[in-house]
Amino acid sequence: MEKRVRRRENLAAIKTMHVDIIDDFKDFEAVKPNWERVYAADRDANLFLSWTWLSKWLREVKTDWLVLAAKPNRAAKNYVGFFPLRLNARPAKQGGFYTEVLLAGTRFADYTGIVLEPDYAEAAIDAFAEHVNGMNWGLLQFNSMRVQEAHHERLIRHFPRTHFEVLLDRPVLDSAGVDNSICPFVPLPHSWDAYLMTLSANARQKLRRLLRRLDADPDLRISLADRKTARQSIETLIDFWSSQWSARKGENLRALQNNLRTMLNHYADLGILYMPILWKGPDPVGVLASLIDWRKRSMHFFIGARDHTFSNPQPGLTLHAHSIRAAIDMGLSRYDFLRGNERYKYSFGSTERQIFNTVIRVKSKPGKKPLLDMRSIPKALALAKRQAAEGERAKAETGYRQILSLDPTCLSAALGLAELRRVRGSLLGTECAVQWIL
Repeated sequence: MEKRVRRRENLAAIKTMHVDIIDDFKDFEAVKPNWERVYAADRDANLFLSWTWLSKWLREVKTDWLVLAAKPNRAAKNYVGFFPLRLNARPAKQGGFYTEVLLAGTRFADYTGIVLEPDYAEAAIDAFAEHVNGMNWGLLQFNSMRVQEAHHERLIRHFPRTHFEVLLDRPVLDSAGVDNSICPFVPLPHSWDAYLMTLSANARQKLRRLLRRLDADPDLRISLADRKTARQSIETLIDFWSSQWSARKGENLRALQNNLRTMLNHYADLGILYMPILWKGPDPVGVLASLIDWRKRSMHFFIGARDHTFSNPQPGLTLHAHSIRAAIDMGLSRYDFLRGNERYKYSFGSTERQIFNTVIRVKSKPGKKPLLDMRSIPKALALAKRQAAEGERAKAETGYRQILSLDPTCLSAALGLAELRRVRGSLLGTECAVQWIL
């Protein structure tokens, strides 16, 4: 009987659920208390969906962002779900542009997803999916979603194969064969000794010997970066990381260094960065950067790097063992290795979780709706201007016409189109003159 009543309530909630759009920081800051309540209630919510993480990151992104916020009905005061998204304009092969919808943390967060109050989860997912379905876009990139499988299936169900191409490609393999759709993590017990007993005898003895040596050798020590030393420690990590990856990253190295520096400094400013440094005498030989989510009682290993001329003891193994012991002492319940099933992560007693990577392309939207969202017009204009400057005038013209079909008052598009006509007229005049001379 109770199940039937709950089902009727859920069906009623689905019908009345209302979705608002939050797309400026004043409104985003106003929902902070509401967001944090829902975040605390959602067992699948993670650091990269916290209001704190998003409030920093959304100020850095170069694309438009918006948050879909669901509440049980239009008159309700509190929201019961949040779906943070980004929008980007992309050039279409046949000319013109389409809007790409991304989850807000894509490319910079290991996990993305939806923040849901459990009692309203299904109704909120349905409302979010219907709202997204009604937007103008050509491509959805739902990458690195850490959600329940049932919730993921419910979301995707709203994009029927008659109108959409849905690619459910879970494995995400890198050049080394690492699957970044698998996320190992260590459930942490109440004490270090209890944790050691979860490991194999060989692994247990190895970690004990390692930490005993660390305690006994006066030339070895671990320090923790604080607010005064964080920036220097970050630069040390970046230097170690660059020496390992510079050859492989090539011309992208500088941009990757800058992104890494920006993110780590943000985390330091937020007070969530846990950064132990291993020293051999006066020299650092390894650095780990992890992120602490006190509300979810978890530590997330973000990135590590070491001096590759030093290997005894192994800096990575030493610093992970230290960090796990510290997390247990802090009362945390999870040490999360984030994305990637590298073998070394399992030596610490990890279990694993699958995240979802889904791409949805429009085949034929009902009513032939535009594939470009109004919010994407500024980016589309910039792309059209670049096409015109690079001599792709036919594509630029198609783009300008598409923009004007959405916004007939767009002066920049009208001027761009007029300039293309002027250039075409000049070129045609020159061609006629040459033909007359010949």
